[in-house]
Amino acid sequence: MRIGLSLGRCMNDGWLSADMSATIETLDTTWRPKADFTWARVRSDRWATTLQRQTRPRFYYAKYSPTVIYTLTDRIKIDLGAVKALTGDGGSALRLKTWLTF
Repeated sequence: MRIGLSLGRCMNDGWLSADMSATIETLDTTWRPKADFTWARVRSDRWATTLQRQTRPRFYYAKYSPTVIYTLTDRIKIDLGAVKALTGDGGSALRLKTWLTF
């Protein structure tokens, strides 16, 4: 089972959002809360940046994830970013993602 809450606020040049949720497994009744906070800025018609803070209290980690997003077409966006672990699992990485809109 999963419950959650998402809050967002549009601004002139971007948005702020908070996404919080928790899952509970039915067999082992493990409670898994998490929260992600995002600040995004639209730099131009094609460029945007985001900074996200990811927290998972159950697994004791916090991460920052800055990204740069390039809009190739109305349906295709390319996201180049990093994940930097602040505490916990140490899972730092570079990433390249593609967003496809159908």
